Order: sequence, then C-alpha cells, then structure tokens
Amino acid sequence: MGPAVILIAILIVTIVLFVIAQIIHATLRLFRLAEGRFFVTFFRWTPILIGLILVALVIATFLVPAFLSPDDIYEKMFSEKPSDTISIIESKASGGIDFFEAYLVFTTPNPSEMETRTSTMQVWDNDKDQINILSVRGPVWWDVEQCVDREVFVQYDVSPWDTMFVINCRSNTQYYAYAIWVD
Repeated sequence: MGPAVILIAILIVTIVLFVIAQIIHATLRLFRLAEGRFFVTFFRWTPILIGLILVALVIATFLVPAFLSPDDIYEKMFSEKPSDTISIIESKASGGIDFFEAYLVFTTPNPSEMETRTSTMQVWDNDKDQINILSVRGPVWWDVEQCVDREVFVQYDVSPWDTMFVINCRSNTQYYAYAIWVD
C-alpha cells in the first residue's frame, strides 16, 4: 500500500469529519446551543487540522529513517546491537510507509563474530548471481564493486527483510550489508 492510497484515505476521513462537524454544528445551532464565533471556528477548522496532522505523520515516516544512528541501523539489520569490536564506517537508511532500505559498511577484528551471523545465510558462489548486489545503486561510499575478493551471503524473506545481503570483502576486511523490505 503506497503513500498515495494512505493520503487519499486521509482526505476521505477529513471530508467525513468535516461533514459530521457541520451536521453537529447545525444541530446545535438549531437548538441555540452553539452560537458565536468560537463554535463556528471550532467546527470548521478542527476536522481540517486533524487531517493536516495525519498528513504530517505520513510525511514524518519518510524522514525518520534518515535520522537513525549507525548503531540503530545495524540493530535493525541484524536484530541485535553491534558489539564493541564492530566499527561502523558508514551507514544510510531510507524508507517510508511501505518500504525500508539500509546500507552499512563496517569492520570487525573478530571474523568469527560475522561467521555466526551469516551462518544461516545462503552463500553465493556464482559471479552471475552476484550481479544483483553489485547493481544496487547505493550511496556514494557504497563501492562494493571495487571488492574483487569477496564472499556474498544472501537471505530472503526473513522478518522483517525481503532481501538481505552481507558481503565479506576479504581484500580490505570490510563487510558491506544491504537490506530492504517492501510492503
């Protein structure tokens, strides 16, 4: 469900609230219970204000991922906080209502730690299959194609991710991780 569907739903809810507020206001005026500028202003603008707040919440869902810390991104990707031995070099996340995408580059002096995390993942030995991850257009610092001596691990449909790649770049001892989910 994309943002357009949600924005249309918010518009419909706002219109319905506006109509209901006008009916309530008209009923109160009929019985002379709601007279004066306060009631006119309240019943006219409150439904519109509620609609604007809902739109602001939808927009905020696109902004929140950009402010995640590198440790938060690591935790979202691997479902645990990074240990003290992991040094995160770069990270970036983007997302919205119906998708989330994360990039991460990190190092660790303890390769066995990453072996544990990637043990449940599938190893890609075929260079033809690795084209999928190499063709991912990430941030400027996402230079995984420069890594010639690499081991690629992939995992599909593991909550919450649709796809997750972890690339062990043996030549520079860096790990590249990419994960995405799309609703």
